[in-house]
Amino acid sequence: MGDLISFDTHSFQGKQDLLSKLPGRLKGYKKWIPNDWIIIVLLDRDNQDCQKLKQQLE
Repeated sequence: MGDLISFDTHSFQGKQDLLSKLPGRLKGYKKWIPNDWIIIVLLDRDNQDCQKLKQQLE
């Protein structure tokens, strides 16, 4: 009780834009993000193979 949960969203110009910028953003966040913060990446797979998309994200 009393824990504050907040969030922020960042939009991209499509999935390819997200996938190209994500590595750089995560490297930048790593330098300052507190250990108790969580980053969630949410995207749709469209017609892509979900296993291949997951591997690309990892």
